[in-house]
Amino acid sequence: MSAPVTKAERPDGGSRLRRVVQAGYALLALSLVLALLGEWLAFPTWYAVIPALATPLLHRSRANALRTSRLSAHVSWQSNTVLGTLAAVAASMLVLGPLLFLGLPVLAWALALIGLWMAWRIARGVHALLTDQPLVTRSGRDE
Repeated sequence: MSAPVTKAERPDGGSRLRRVVQAGYALLALSLVLALLGEWLAFPTWYAVIPALATPLLHRSRANALRTSRLSAHVSWQSNTVLGTLAAVAASMLVLGPLLFLGLPVLAWALALIGLWMAWRIARGVHALLTDQPLVTRSGRDE
Protein backbone atom coordinates (compact mmCIF):
# COMPACT_ATOMS: atom_id res chain seq x y z
CA MET A 1 0.00 0.00 0.00
CA SER A 2 1.40 3.37 -0.94
CA ALA A 3 1.60 6.37 1.34
CA PRO A 4 -0.93 9.17 0.78
CA VAL A 5 0.21 11.97 -1.46
CA THR A 6 0.61 15.29 0.32
CA LYS A 7 -0.66 18.54 -1.13
CA ALA A 8 2.87 19.71 -1.96
CA GLU A 9 3.58 16.51 -3.91
CA ARG A 10 0.40 16.50 -5.97
CA PRO A 11 1.12 16.62 -9.69
CA ASP A 12 -2.37 17.93 -10.47
CA GLY A 13 -1.64 21.54 -9.63
CA GLY A 14 -2.97 21.53 -6.10
CA SER A 15 -6.23 22.45 -4.59
CA ARG A 16 -7.61 24.82 -7.27
CA LEU A 17 -8.31 22.02 -9.76
CA ARG A 18 -9.51 19.82 -6.95
CA ARG A 19 -12.07 22.47 -5.99
CA VAL A 20 -13.33 22.55 -9.58
CA VAL A 21 -13.90 18.79 -9.46
CA GLN A 22 -15.54 19.07 -6.03
CA ALA A 23 -17.83 21.78 -7.39
CA GLY A 24 -18.77 19.43 -10.24
CA TYR A 25 -19.81 16.75 -7.75
CA ALA A 26 -21.72 19.38 -5.75
CA LEU A 27 -23.62 20.44 -8.89
CA LEU A 28 -24.50 16.82 -9.64
CA ALA A 29 -25.73 16.33 -6.07
CA LEU A 30 -27.76 19.54 -6.28
CA SER A 31 -29.31 18.30 -9.49
CA LEU A 32 -30.30 15.04 -7.81
CA VAL A 33 -31.80 16.85 -4.80
CA LEU A 34 -33.74 19.22 -7.05
CA ALA A 35 -35.10 16.27 -9.02
CA LEU A 36 -36.27 14.60 -5.83
CA LEU A 37 -37.72 17.69 -4.17
CA GLY A 38 -38.79 19.74 -7.18
CA GLU A 39 -42.53 19.32 -6.83
CA TRP A 40 -42.37 19.77 -3.07
CA LEU A 41 -40.42 23.02 -3.48
CA ALA A 42 -43.07 24.22 -5.96
CA PHE A 43 -41.01 24.54 -9.12
CA PRO A 44 -40.90 22.33 -12.20
CA THR A 45 -38.82 19.19 -11.80
CA TRP A 46 -37.07 19.77 -15.12
CA TYR A 47 -35.14 22.62 -13.43
CA ALA A 48 -32.97 19.84 -12.00
CA VAL A 49 -31.32 19.57 -15.42
CA ILE A 50 -29.72 23.02 -15.10
CA PRO A 51 -27.06 22.17 -12.45
CA ALA A 52 -26.29 18.90 -14.22
CA LEU A 53 -25.67 20.71 -17.51
CA ALA A 54 -23.60 23.34 -15.69
CA THR A 55 -21.09 20.66 -14.67
CA PRO A 56 -19.44 20.28 -18.11
CA LEU A 57 -19.48 24.08 -18.48
CA LEU A 58 -17.60 24.34 -15.19
CA HIS A 59 -14.98 21.95 -16.53
CA ARG A 60 -14.53 24.16 -19.60
CA SER A 61 -13.17 26.92 -17.36
CA ARG A 62 -10.10 24.80 -16.59
CA ALA A 63 -10.18 22.42 -19.56
CA ASN A 64 -6.46 22.36 -20.39
CA ALA A 65 -5.29 21.99 -16.80
CA LEU A 66 -7.87 19.31 -16.01
CA ARG A 67 -7.11 17.34 -19.15
CA THR A 68 -3.45 16.92 -18.22
CA SER A 69 -3.96 16.26 -14.50
CA ARG A 70 -4.74 13.16 -12.49
CA LEU A 71 -8.22 14.58 -12.06
CA SER A 72 -9.14 14.01 -15.71
CA ALA A 73 -10.73 10.68 -14.73
CA HIS A 74 -13.14 12.57 -12.47
CA VAL A 75 -14.04 14.95 -15.28
CA SER A 76 -14.93 12.11 -17.62
CA TRP A 77 -16.74 10.31 -14.75
CA GLN A 78 -18.89 13.39 -14.14
CA SER A 79 -19.55 13.92 -17.85
CA ASN A 80 -20.55 10.28 -18.29
CA THR A 81 -22.84 10.57 -15.27
CA VAL A 82 -24.61 13.59 -16.78
CA LEU A 83 -24.93 12.03 -20.24
CA GLY A 84 -25.98 8.63 -18.91
CA THR A 85 -28.62 10.11 -16.63
CA LEU A 86 -30.08 12.35 -19.33
CA ALA A 87 -30.15 9.51 -21.85
CA ALA A 88 -31.78 7.09 -19.39
CA VAL A 89 -34.45 9.62 -18.35
CA ALA A 90 -35.22 10.53 -21.96
CA ALA A 91 -35.45 6.88 -23.02
CA SER A 92 -37.65 6.01 -20.04
CA MET A 93 -40.02 8.87 -20.74
CA LEU A 94 -40.21 8.11 -24.45
CA VAL A 95 -40.87 4.41 -23.93
CA LEU A 96 -42.95 4.38 -20.75
CA GLY A 97 -44.58 7.81 -20.75
CA PRO A 98 -47.23 7.15 -23.42
CA LEU A 99 -48.45 3.96 -21.73
CA LEU A 100 -51.04 5.42 -19.39
CA PHE A 101 -52.00 2.84 -16.79
CA LEU A 102 -49.08 0.46 -16.88
CA GLY A 103 -46.42 2.92 -18.00
CA LEU A 104 -46.69 5.58 -15.31
CA PRO A 105 -46.02 3.31 -12.29
CA VAL A 106 -43.20 1.61 -14.17
CA LEU A 107 -41.86 5.02 -15.19
CA ALA A 108 -41.81 6.07 -11.53
CA TRP A 109 -39.76 2.97 -10.67
CA ALA A 110 -37.44 3.56 -13.62
CA LEU A 111 -36.81 7.16 -12.55
CA ALA A 112 -36.17 5.99 -8.98
CA LEU A 113 -33.58 3.49 -10.24
CA ILE A 114 -31.96 6.18 -12.37
CA GLY A 115 -31.78 8.42 -9.30
CA LEU A 116 -30.15 5.64 -7.28
CA TRP A 117 -27.63 5.04 -10.06
CA MET A 118 -26.78 8.74 -10.16
CA ALA A 119 -26.43 8.87 -6.35
CA TRP A 120 -24.10 5.87 -6.47
CA ARG A 121 -21.95 7.50 -9.18
CA ILE A 122 -21.70 10.72 -7.16
CA ALA A 123 -20.81 8.86 -3.96
CA ARG A 124 -18.21 6.68 -5.69
CA GLY A 125 -16.60 9.67 -7.36
CA VAL A 126 -16.49 11.74 -4.18
CA HIS A 127 -15.03 8.82 -2.24
CA ALA A 128 -12.33 8.32 -4.85
CA LEU A 129 -11.55 12.04 -4.83
CA LEU A 130 -11.33 12.29 -1.05
CA THR A 131 -9.16 9.20 -0.68
CA ASP A 132 -6.94 10.00 -3.71
CA GLN A 133 -7.79 6.68 -5.34
CA PRO A 134 -8.20 6.27 -9.09
CA LEU A 135 -11.64 5.72 -10.56
CA VAL A 136 -11.28 2.21 -11.92
CA THR A 137 -14.16 0.75 -13.88
CA ARG A 138 -15.22 -2.86 -14.14
CA SER A 139 -13.02 -3.27 -17.21
CA GLY A 140 -9.99 -2.49 -15.02
CA ARG A 141 -9.04 0.86 -16.51
CA ASP A 142 -9.27 4.40 -15.27
CA GLU A 143 -12.28 6.20 -16.58
